[in-house]
Amino acid sequence: MKDFRSPSVEEMVRAYKAVRSIDLTNVRLGNVGICARTEKDREYLMAHVDSGAY
Repeated sequence: MKDFRSPSVEEMVRAYKAVRSIDLTNVRLGNVGICARTEKDREYLMAHVDSGAY
């Protein structure tokens, strides 16, 4: 997978919200350390997705 860049935390949040908007309820983000590398990224993630989704 070296040929592909890691998603940004903003892209992950956007994808999460898109999936939730079509009424999927059991949605979790996996391996968030790939996209949320800094404390600022983790705070952004926590502010924009449901608790328990990461």
